[in-house]
Amino acid sequence: MPHALFSSCNNSLVPTLHKDTVNRCKNKREKKKLIFVKMDEFLRLKWDSTSNKSYLEKQVCTFVTNECLLESYVYQNLRKQLNKPQDILLLNNEVNFIPGGKYSPQFPRKSLLTREQQEQCLSAIKLLVLNKPSYQLKQTESFSIEVFKSLNCKIAEEHKMFNEFVKHCWESDKGRIGAIKNNLYRYACILNKKKIRRYLEYKRYYKEEDLINMSYNEDETVTIEVNCMQNLLELGTLARFSHPSLKFECRLSAQTLPSIQPIRFNSKMPVSKDGNIRQLLKNNDFDIVISSSGLKRLLDNTDLKEKWTIPVVVELINVQRGREIHKKKVVFIDKPFVKNRPDPLDLKYISMKRLVRTNFCHYEAFKYENQEICFEENKCEQTKINGCDGNSEDNLEEKLPWKKKSGSSDLIHHNVNYRLWKVRKNVNSNTLLKNQMKNTELNLLIRSKLDACEVSQADALQPVIIKPKVELQLQYGANIPTKSELSREWTSLFFRPFSNLYRVRTHWNTAEVVNLEKCSIQKVANEANQLYQYKPYLGLGVLNDVLTKLVELSEGSYLLAHLPKHGSFVSLLKECESVSHSLDLHSEYTDYRISDIVERNWVPIDLNYILPIHESQNRPPGCFMPPLQGKHGNFKKKNKPTLQQKKPN
Repeated sequence: MPHALFSSCNNSLVPTLHKDTVNRCKNKREKKKLIFVKMDEFLRLKWDSTSNKSYLEKQVCTFVTNECLLESYVYQNLRKQLNKPQDILLLNNEVNFIPGGKYSPQFPRKSLLTREQQEQCLSAIKLLVLNKPSYQLKQTESFSIEVFKSLNCKIAEEHKMFNEFVKHCWESDKGRIGAIKNNLYRYACILNKKKIRRYLEYKRYYKEEDLINMSYNEDETVTIEVNCMQNLLELGTLARFSHPSLKFECRLSAQTLPSIQPIRFNSKMPVSKDGNIRQLLKNNDFDIVISSSGLKRLLDNTDLKEKWTIPVVVELINVQRGREIHKKKVVFIDKPFVKNRPDPLDLKYISMKRLVRTNFCHYEAFKYENQEICFEENKCEQTKINGCDGNSEDNLEEKLPWKKKSGSSDLIHHNVNYRLWKVRKNVNSNTLLKNQMKNTELNLLIRSKLDACEVSQADALQPVIIKPKVELQLQYGANIPTKSELSREWTSLFFRPFSNLYRVRTHWNTAEVVNLEKCSIQKVANEANQLYQYKPYLGLGVLNDVLTKLVELSEGSYLLAHLPKHGSFVSLLKECESVSHSLDLHSEYTDYRISDIVERNWVPIDLNYILPIHESQNRPPGCFMPPLQGKHGNFKKKNKPTLQQKKPN
């Protein structure tokens, strides 16, 4: 693992703090507390007065332990009493409600394990997840683990049969997913068409100039450092994360989707048109600007057959500092374009992302010192797109007859932050002379937002990221996270320091929430390694290579476009006037089509993730139902005597 990609201490991955921070702390009069530079409201690190600070004199970077993080988010306490969210529908008043219990599986065979063996194995899995030391185990717990180990061969055999059966069912299941077009599907259709109108404002024709390698291998001679230097600006309101109890049915209604409205904030525009960034450039120096969605797209190079496009704008901007005016070249990496051939599952996921925020990030936690000023967006050019008549965006709500008028129940709190990061490439001195490689240093401005925050055990606020985990075969269990999902989750956590991520596991059609899974950056990295032997942090090397290439470009409009034929490379295209042998961007999206077929590979069932239905049935994940009698369910019911067989009284 390259040392400088991230700092490691006590199995924790945290961005390194800058050397200047430590130097400033030496001059503090108050010796009992050492407070680091404010990256944002969440990053005020409060150190224990009894801790040994001598190591600060010896190291350039300071590593922060988990114990220290528990008391680090000293912003303010929440004293406001919050009521139960009204937008979560409580449809079941049963005392013993089981989330996801109505999705009962139909298995073709019985389990190799008896009911008693399954119960012991389920207990053992819970204990192994907790990673309890053997000396702390009770006698019954030790017995469960021994039974589990003795049945390893049988369990492995059954897991194989179980996943083969579920994979066989996927063909019919994905056909059902593609056929059902509910309100979540319709909402995302209109939302996508709204976005496509803005794509037509970019240049039309592009020609390929170069190919950029998107693969990065670990190299001991090269280290990549990515450090958060400063939080330049925070605007808006931050929500508080409301945990659903799941004691009743929690179904996310399409009625609570946010209203589709025209853009009214600079921070909602592409970064190349964000007026806030132009103001920040007056007093700050940065070379590249990117949105969080563009960042996740560049680091997610997990599917070499996927088609995607990112617009890039290189501008020479007049910057006045003091009495002097000079030109500054800035590279703007805008948001990726939506798919021009999405399938129904892509569209439902777009709606799910908004649903989890309106339902679980509803209440206000606090307001930042500054609020972003609204502006009225100019009318978009009325260009006809298939399935959309080109009317103004204000009339889009009329296409959603089931959607009630906007109100407090569909509110998403608006916030944005602009953080300055430094991306360095350090080459070993011997390698510099041998291969003529150069050290590089780039100032990267990242625009992102926070979904919400929550109160930690230390009564302090901690940032939270909310992501839907759409379960495609919930009747058989929870799907493992895909490689792409893990890459994007890791990126979200890394570039939002000291945050946690919640996977909201929901049914693909009913949007019923069956479980919430809390994830740290360590957990996501471990899952990527265990499931795919994949290291998400290598994406930072890819990011450095792409940014280094983009800062060398001349002024103009560009596209980063990946096609299946490119493999591990991405094509760099530049605007041109010629029509021949060029890419027509406008025709790509004026011919917008939605596929009725779900074209994606089967995702295996997570054999270690326990859902509420598993606990209610005392059945381990990845196992069939236990037999009624005997070892293999060879139980024959006695035939009831017929009328002729009954003896007369």
